[in-house]
Amino acid sequence: MYLQNVCLSEARSLFFRHVDSIVFANCEIRSLQSLLANHKRIVSDYGYAVGDIKSSYLKDLLINEYQDTIGFKERSEVNKSMWVYDVGGGGNYIEAAISSFGISDEQLLQNVIQRLSKKIKDTSSVPWPPRIDHLEEGEELCELLLKLLTWLKQPKRKTVDLSPATLSLASMITYHVTVQRTTTVINLGVNVHGMTRSKELVETLHKSGVCISYANTLLLYDHWALMDVKASTTCPQEIVYGRPAIVVVNNDFKIDSQAMQQEHIRQILCLCNQKNTKRNRRNPRHTKKKKISEQLSQMCA
Repeated sequence: MYLQNVCLSEARSLFFRHVDSIVFANCEIRSLQSLLANHKRIVSDYGYAVGDIKSSYLKDLLINEYQDTIGFKERSEVNKSMWVYDVGGGGNYIEAAISSFGISDEQLLQNVIQRLSKKIKDTSSVPWPPRIDHLEEGEELCELLLKLLTWLKQPKRKTVDLSPATLSLASMITYHVTVQRTTTVINLGVNVHGMTRSKELVETLHKSGVCISYANTLLLYDHWALMDVKASTTCPQEIVYGRPAIVVVNNDFKIDSQAMQQEHIRQILCLCNQKNTKRNRRNPRHTKKKKISEQLSQMCA
């Protein structure tokens, strides 16, 4: 049934209201072909013959009505009509594109995460077990991850946030994604253990993905002690007195123990002067060094 007593200009006004609603009010991106179909339907509903209207005719009609407030974008696909959009839509078009093209929030995240995950995994990590100087160097982090963390907090920020909080969070996310120990999680594990001597606290933080495990923390102590031993093959003559030694003391103890002061675990590495080797042909330093080296080889494999 056609509606009578409506002139063609009024029918077009109804079409322009339709454009106002979907393109400008709702910030939807529509193809010129879909708007042409809407125009034909609205005009024909009022009893006017539509005929063979081309997309170019409708484009001229829209430009004449909206001037420079309406935009047109050519599509890369062959034989596909151009996109029509609100030039002043700005940031709303991110949400509009998802709605118009039928992309769900979950699918959008999956598309982004595939590229982000690859870039994070391609970022070089600190060697394990590291030397102390490795932990003093600046940590290499994925630039795209830093941008994501910056924009999650400040969407309109132009520069990347390089604050300690953002860098630490990026490092822990890298550890979670790659399962490769990062400078931040190593430093946190060593520092927390050094300040509290608490196995339980280190393990709790490790399970939360914040730092390395208690076992790996102790492993680092052994590793660094061995590096000191290798760097000190002989004792300087001016400090020789009896049998000089380097002592590494691990003061860990169980909090629940009543005799906790007596349950310290001591690891002693001795550096013997060459003059004392006749009195003690079995060099304690070499014995302990060999034992810890075997442990390091097994745990670092």
